Amino acid sequence: PSYINLICSGPEQTVIDGTGLDFQHSTIWMQRVTNVTVQHCMVTGSTLGVIPAAGIRVGLNSRNVTLQYNVVKENESGIIFGRGGSGRAVFNTVVDNARHGVSTDLDNSGLVASGEAYNNIIVGNGVGGLQQGRDTVLVSDYNLLWNNGTDYIDVETGANDLSADPLFD
Repeated sequence: PSYINLICSGPEQTVIDGTGLDFQHSTIWMQRVTNVTVQHCMVTGSTLGVIPAAGIRVGLNSRNVTLQYNVVKENESGIIFGRGGSGRAVFNTVVDNARHGVSTDLDNSGLVASGEAYNNIIVGNGVGGLQQGRDTVLVSDYNLLWNNGTDYIDVETGANDLSADPLFD
């Protein structure tokens, strides 16, 4: 078991920047981990790679991953659950990513990914706010979505989701 907690000092103080990574295009990439928490971080700088890149990518059978109270911005995609990975994204601000805010991804491995997105602010993502890939699961509720290319791509709107300008200063 992994039991890893990455607890930053707050997004204003701790920036994890993937700009310039040439061997891996996701800023934080988890594989085969369990019981992991990433919280209170600013995550930025992922770039387009051979596989979809993200600020935070949870994959390859990772389980029980919690992403909370983070600012995930200016990445290829914000958060991706892929290749059999699963977890929860709660109380994050996911903003200004080129592709998706939060998404699930099924690649050629055939491993089914699943994610839960609750209580997030998802704004200004170029293609979609929430995107559920083919044969994957993404559950949404209590999220605020605004000004994304499309707020929902193959994701059922959460009963308590809102579409409103978050009025960032």
